[in-house]
Amino acid sequence: MSQQLLVTSNQFVFSSGNEHRVYLTKPITAPSHYTELFELLASATEQETIHFYINTPGGRVDTTSQLCTLLENCEAELIGHLMGVSASAGSVIPMFMDALSVSPYAYMMIHNYSGGTYGKGDDILMSAENSKRWVETLYRSCYENFLTEHELENIVLKNQDIYLSPEEIESRWENVLKKREEAMEAFANEMTAAQREEVKKLVKDEIIAEYRAEVSAERKRKKQLPITE
Repeated sequence: MSQQLLVTSNQFVFSSGNEHRVYLTKPITAPSHYTELFELLASATEQETIHFYINTPGGRVDTTSQLCTLLENCEAELIGHLMGVSASAGSVIPMFMDALSVSPYAYMMIHNYSGGTYGKGDDILMSAENSKRWVETLYRSCYENFLTEHELENIVLKNQDIYLSPEEIESRWENVLKKREEAMEAFANEMTAAQREEVKKLVKDEIIAEYRAEVSAERKRKKQLPITE
């Protein structure tokens, strides 16, 4: 099967059928440099799989936040591969994967954001306070069950850096998956009897529709067969 290669200034995307491979190996820059990747994430279906090969020092928070939103709502299966450095914004993206493999030569670094602003005195203060709230909200959502509350506070309030080895990443990722499963079980248990019946009806209707489509296709096929004596 032929492959389609999409090259932009900041990532390589290889596509072959329903399989896509995205290489994030440069610093994350302006959102406009990732339009093709954004479109891939927005339009991918459940039948597709997107692999992310990550080896980046991180970069801009605005681009990362848009990636997070699209990853969170992407219908495709997302598989992350940590190949080297996953630092700063590069440590956020793996948190949205469905599965994660970690190279024995990889490591992760998580820290507080860096940046600057300018303008009138009060505007500078307002901008800084807004950036702090924005990034803290992003961090608490993205690193949930991967970092502890104490670690998050040390990062956001004390500007502490955290370095994680491959073994530490894998151990924390197992906890993320465990918490996801627990959340799904809790959701299923909270469903009312009426909701369960509705789900059963939808599944039954889908099975019936598939059966009717198969019967119709078989009838058409038989009509097209040549008549032999």
